[in-house]
Amino acid sequence: MAIYGAGQSFDYTFKVTDELKTTTSQFKCVGIVPGTTTQADFTVNLCGVSNSIGGATCTAFHCIGINQSYLSSGSDTCVVRMFGISKVTCAESIPAGAFVMPYWGISTTTMPGRIVCIDDGVTQSAAGASIAAHCVVLGRALESGSTGTVISVFVNPHMYDLSFIGTIGIT
Repeated sequence: MAIYGAGQSFDYTFKVTDELKTTTSQFKCVGIVPGTTTQADFTVNLCGVSNSIGGATCTAFHCIGINQSYLSSGSDTCVVRMFGISKVTCAESIPAGAFVMPYWGISTTTMPGRIVCIDDGVTQSAAGASIAAHCVVLGRALESGSTGTVISVFVNPHMYDLSFIGTIGIT
């Protein structure tokens, strides 16, 4: 799939937790670890790793973007794509054009950082709450994918926010 005009994105460098220091964390969803309050201390971890980012109801809520870095055990920082086109790993089958969010189901060992499709009107049994009302929508799938595959996504956490008014201009 060729995407033209995709040169505008917003990337930011963050510190990483030990759980994130692995090559398999590239193209996975990350969130800011609660309690890191200054720019020097901003630290991210994979969404769904429950020891650093809370349980299912807040795992997806903390998502800020997608890790772009190919990390190793000696890594201290990673680059997070917070807006623009990014690759990301699927936790389930996702059709092109679907709204996506970080996985926040029962398994925090096999699916951390992957994305799932948002089905309007469906409740998430693992969290016991309406998906549309209790999550950060990461963006929209630009191509179809299945469990474990890497697809392109337009990352825009405000895309599905009904309270968001106006548009974000990039110059």
